[in-house]
Amino acid sequence: MTSNVAESLNSALRNARKFLVCTVIEFIRGLIQKWFHERGEKAAERIEVLTEYVTKALMSKKAYADFMTVKAINSYEFQVLDGIRECFVNIQDRTCSCRKFQLDLLPCAHAIALIRQQ
Repeated sequence: MTSNVAESLNSALRNARKFLVCTVIEFIRGLIQKWFHERGEKAAERIEVLTEYVTKALMSKKAYADFMTVKAINSYEFQVLDGIRECFVNIQDRTCSCRKFQLDLLPCAHAIALIRQQ
């Protein structure tokens, strides 16, 4: 199965297109139901709280964060130097001036550096 839903459906419906519309719709419903069931089973087997994608993303950010310097501005605002630029992290608001913290809704490397220091 590809990552693009439209491509997945097109591939799965290749042979079903010759049938009546009602039959094709029922086929699509059954196919999507099967996909959701398989994903639910796979998710139920996981022990970890985070998905593999999020875990890998955080681990790569952690490796980058190990080389950053953190300076406190006050109890919840910090200046983080990464060797190229300086960023400002507000741990209370969960924001960083690099904007990756807000866009990804995951801690950026600067926030991880701050969390590791505390």
